[in-house]
Amino acid sequence: ANQKFFLESINPPPESVRLDEDGNYLGKYFLKPLEGKTIVYKSVIEVYSKTREDSTPYFRSLINSQKHYLLTAKKYWQITKVEQIKDVNSPKEIYDFVRNNLKYNYDKINLNNKRIGADAVLSNPDQAVCLEFSDLFVGISREKGIYSREVEGYGFSLDPKLQPISLSSDILHAWPEYFDIKAGNWISVDPTWENTSGIDYFSSFDLNHIVFVIHGKNSDYPLAAGTYKIENSRDVLVKPTVDSPVERKEIVIEGIDISTTISDDKSYKGKFIVKNGGSSYLWQIPIKIGSKNIIIKNDRLTIPVLAPYEKKTISFNYLAKDKNKKVQGELTIDVLEKQLLKQNIVIVPAIYTLIIKIFAVLLGLSVIFLIYRAVTKIKRHDH
Repeated sequence: ANQKFFLESINPPPESVRLDEDGNYLGKYFLKPLEGKTIVYKSVIEVYSKTREDSTPYFRSLINSQKHYLLTAKKYWQITKVEQIKDVNSPKEIYDFVRNNLKYNYDKINLNNKRIGADAVLSNPDQAVCLEFSDLFVGISREKGIYSREVEGYGFSLDPKLQPISLSSDILHAWPEYFDIKAGNWISVDPTWENTSGIDYFSSFDLNHIVFVIHGKNSDYPLAAGTYKIENSRDVLVKPTVDSPVERKEIVIEGIDISTTISDDKSYKGKFIVKNGGSSYLWQIPIKIGSKNIIIKNDRLTIPVLAPYEKKTISFNYLAKDKNKKVQGELTIDVLEKQLLKQNIVIVPAIYTLIIKIFAVLLGLSVIFLIYRAVTKIKRHDH
């Protein structure tokens, strides 16, 4: 909610995209056996000092569906030595406990760093890097009933020892977040950087943190950008810019399934797909299905969020407004207050259909009778 990205390109483009339970933007690719695929992603990211008003309602609504897992002790967030944290309860007390009890191990950055998790770092406080600082904060917070999660991404530091790295075992930087129930927002804190710099990263946060992935439901999935690799290499390049990003908004509808001829005695189901073909997330997208001589049962709805390349299938029910009248109906679809579809629909009275069916049956019987007469006549002639 504190950053906004403007997609420039994904090459090759994904087969499909979706948002997971934590709000991560995931793309799906299909690989043949033994096939490798290099994905190049380019975007511009704006970082804000406050939560954005357009996206905040969506992230606040997510918390209700996330509560069942935000207090769960996952793989790296388990705490068995609860006696060591018996006097630690609030987010500030947990933060101070973590930064005062752990010691950042600079040597682990350049070694084959193995993530040890919250429980192990309590026994080995000198074996901590940013992941252990974050894991311990999340582990204690969840033990104390505080909704929390770990995020991984890019952190620009003036300390040359902490400047961003991209290795298979330690991706860039990690820091924790806790959910402030009164404010209704996620609060980012960085006990690692206060431990190494002495700067307060609890009371205020900076604009040097860029989130790549959120770990709330799982402690180690999905993987952050730069982690999908088989050898150590620098795969993530982040550089500052003074140029304002260009936002491109484009909504298209496809996969339209609407009958062009309907009967006045039936209800029909229509559907279409809304796709975000633009460069940024769209929030609270209004959809209006208008009509003439047709009743739409659910004519207004809202898509909470639609990411670039993402698609949502919209279904609705409709039926003829009047009975026993052969009239022309009309159906329109407006997305973001822009008309994207106008379709004519022929409404046929059920009695017309019945008459046509009766006529067809009579015609069929007449044809059969004529054929029978002809065959009978031929047989008589042969005799």
